[in-house]
Amino acid sequence: MANYIVTPCSGGPAIPVNDGGYSFNIGNTYFLTFIGGTVAGCYEITSLTGPITVDTIYFDISLAGGFADCLQCENMVIQISDCQDGTVYNITLSSFFAGGSLPPIPFGSGFNFTLGDPSESKCYAHVGYLVVEEPGIIAPTQTIQQYYAGGCDECQAETPYEVNPPEYELCVKDCDGNTVVLSLPHPVYTNEYGTAVTQLNAVELGGVNGLNN
Repeated sequence: MANYIVTPCSGGPAIPVNDGGYSFNIGNTYFLTFIGGTVAGCYEITSLTGPITVDTIYFDISLAGGFADCLQCENMVIQISDCQDGTVYNITLSSFFAGGSLPPIPFGSGFNFTLGDPSESKCYAHVGYLVVEEPGIIAPTQTIQQYYAGGCDECQAETPYEVNPPEYELCVKDCDGNTVVLSLPHPVYTNEYGTAVTQLNAVELGGVNGLNN
């Protein structure tokens, strides 16, 4: 085990940290997370230091041997794939891990995550890391509570979700000529993962308030 002085790429004072069992090349840059309160991000390994440290490195997400500089480190993204439609998103590492996400993150593992609207948390799969030329998406800060080793299948089986948000209402006349607003029921079916799904972009054809009744 060794102790290093690390300097944050975002600015601020250098700090002494324990290597956490990892090996580093002095002068290179790494994306690091920490056991204590040190913010996850890109740090340059400046030098070796003595026994007094303020934190311990939790895990390292970097190219083999580290990055050449801060810019290359900051351009590395985690790629996540929407389990419903397969769309792949490039998320900045700093925003993805800002909420204290649980490491390690196996390739193909599934997890609940939010992009955009905080109410629209759904299943994504981790499909890789990539150094990109354009900045990645800055995702809302959040804590991922659990990863599913079974990927999308297990995540969706454990997580009830709804598809397509529009609601439907029907205005009708009752026997006295008054206008009444009915909220039409939506069909519910069991998907291939055994999860009940409410299909909000459709209405039932039968039942007390169903269409045609």
